[in-house]
Amino acid sequence: CTFYAGVVMELRHLAFSNLGNAILCMRNVQRIRSHCTAKRGAAAVALATGALGATSATCATADSRFDSDNGASWAQEPDSAVHAKKAQPFCVRNFLARSAAELMPAAPAGVPEIEKPGFTENLKGMQLPYEAVVGGLFIGVASGVYMLLAQRVAGNSGALKALVLGPAEPAKLAFLAGLCTSGAAVGQKLKPDCFEIPAPPASPQLLVSGMAIGLGTVLGNGCTSGHGLCGISRLSRRSIVAVCVFMGCAAATATLRSGQFEVASITQPDRITPDAAKLALALAGGFGAILLPLPLLTHPAVREMFVSVCVGLCFGTGLALGGMVRPSVVLHALSPESFDPTLWILFSTALGTTFVLYRLAAASGVAAANFVAGGAIDLQLLLGASLFGIGWGSCGFCPGPLLVAIGADPTQTGPLVVLLGIAIGMRATSLLPKGVLKVLAARVV
Repeated sequence: CTFYAGVVMELRHLAFSNLGNAILCMRNVQRIRSHCTAKRGAAAVALATGALGATSATCATADSRFDSDNGASWAQEPDSAVHAKKAQPFCVRNFLARSAAELMPAAPAGVPEIEKPGFTENLKGMQLPYEAVVGGLFIGVASGVYMLLAQRVAGNSGALKALVLGPAEPAKLAFLAGLCTSGAAVGQKLKPDCFEIPAPPASPQLLVSGMAIGLGTVLGNGCTSGHGLCGISRLSRRSIVAVCVFMGCAAATATLRSGQFEVASITQPDRITPDAAKLALALAGGFGAILLPLPLLTHPAVREMFVSVCVGLCFGTGLALGGMVRPSVVLHALSPESFDPTLWILFSTALGTTFVLYRLAAASGVAAANFVAGGAIDLQLLLGASLFGIGWGSCGFCPGPLLVAIGADPTQTGPLVVLLGIAIGMRATSLLPKGVLKVLAARVV
């Protein structure tokens, strides 16, 4: 009964992932309650009864969220356990990211086995992750507006490269400042929900991952934003190839890292919270209001820096609201382990929005938004995209989300180590012998 009391606590949270899991959990808690009643385990019976009522309600209303009754169950636990549970954000993703084996371990001898949720159960009741759609809209609007108002590509790695290697263009530095500021602003309001708590600790692996990202983004001349959103929106052949390569390498790396080679379960992304929805609406209106005095700025450099800061703020807000600053979300999107579709829905939304705004920019005479004809596919592009994908798939960070996460909490050692690795990797490209660069420049297609 003591064993099952702990298991029921996890089942109660698991039940709110989706309707399929709720039905499965209800069968489990019924079995647990019967067993504990026979063994006269009062505490476990009380927990199981509460969980059964909660999961029954979830089956009736799949969108129900369970918060209020947690205090009653916490009252039966030691103060240290209560404090630990209250310190954790109530995100279904945090529970489902663990393996089913950890959530529901093998039962002791003489007690009934617990059913573990499989792919089919997790697929039932799957809901649209609205926070990913909202985040994608922010990112897509930021990328498109940057092209419309400043004739610039919203490339996160390109802006970071300007800071590390130069030339330090004011507009790119302003864009970076906007990214970091968005992390600080959103982090103050939604830090438990939108950011990884705790962040990954510093490790040599994160340093190496950062070095691969830095080296790859310089050699490949782009990342998920520059190639993935802006390049594809211009139908650049180089960008399309680069995206295919780094996505494939990232997925392979994340899969090997997890050790899971088939989809056993699907993580149900959280619905956007009321606080996040209110903040998103307020920020959307705020960004629109900030741009109103733009016609009054006649000096080109001042105008460009102003637009860059606003775009960085909007872009970073989308990354935070959409969950991209949480490495676990990215890694679960790239590997079959507890597959999370948030990344793909956000990317699709952002790409569609960027593409439409680029077409508007091209129609209004912005030459930089036009389709790109041709473009050589060389070894340098393929190697750079591969290295970036490996680094991204091994740590879950790419330059933009990394800067937003650091802006939210500059004391986190893990993200800072990744940033250090990126800076080292970028600097390393300047040390490559000319002979190596000549070989890498060899055209493949």
